[in-house]
This record gives sequence, C-alpha cells and structure tokens, in this order.
Amino acid sequence: MNLSAHLMNQSGGDASFLSRRGEMADIAGRGGVLVDMGVRILRACQHAQAELLKLSTRSALIVATESGHGVPISQPSLISEAALRMVDQTAGPPT
Repeated sequence: MNLSAHLMNQSGGDASFLSRRGEMADIAGRGGVLVDMGVRILRACQHAQAELLKLSTRSALIVATESGHGVPISQPSLISEAALRMVDQTAGPPT
C-alpha cells in the first residue's frame, strides 16, 4: 500500500484533509507514524510552494480543491481561466 492509500485508509477515506491548511495535524493522531510523516511531507510541500510564490511578483498559487492529479480533465475551466489571466498579464500594448 502506498503512502497516499495509507493516508486515505487512516483518515476513514476522507481526503479533504489534503487540501485544508492548518487542519492536517488533527489527522496525525489517527494513524501514527506514517500519517505523521505524510503530514510533514504535505507541510513541506506547502512551504516549498509558498517559497516559489516569492520568486515573482506576478505569481499565484491556484489550488484545485475539486481535482486530483487530472486537473485538466476534472476542472478544465480552472486551467483555461489561469491561462487567460497569464496572457492578460503578459500581453503588451497593441501595436
């Protein structure tokens, strides 16, 4: 069983904790060491994402709360809206 499956198992099948900040520590008491490790990994990822945001004044973190890894399939409008925002931000004045 991989870590994601174990986290799902230990959380009673509730994966919503993966997208809620500040509430992940509540899960640690339910699954012991592996869940604690998963929580630490998720926190490290969130910290790294926050650090990446600092690299540009135009950066944005978009969290696809209704999707897994297949965001373009499950939330295509999220992708198209982000792409249009980027085009709007980078487009120069008309020539």
